[in-house]
Amino acid sequence: MLTPARERRGAFYGACAGMAAVLLVAWLTPLAFLWYNVVSAVTVFVSGLAITALSGSQDQAVSG
Repeated sequence: MLTPARERRGAFYGACAGMAAVLLVAWLTPLAFLWYNVVSAVTVFVSGLAITALSGSQDQAVSG
């Protein structure tokens, strides 16, 4: 859809990074909890895309 290729590794580690980002935002900032979804979504997308681009592996693409 938005990117030409998505890999399982990028999706998994992107989700982990998103959860870690929300945890840090919850602990370290006065940001309202409704913004946690935005922080998570942006973190998952950017980190997953970066991991997929940098890994260069021939991991099986995620269908969808």
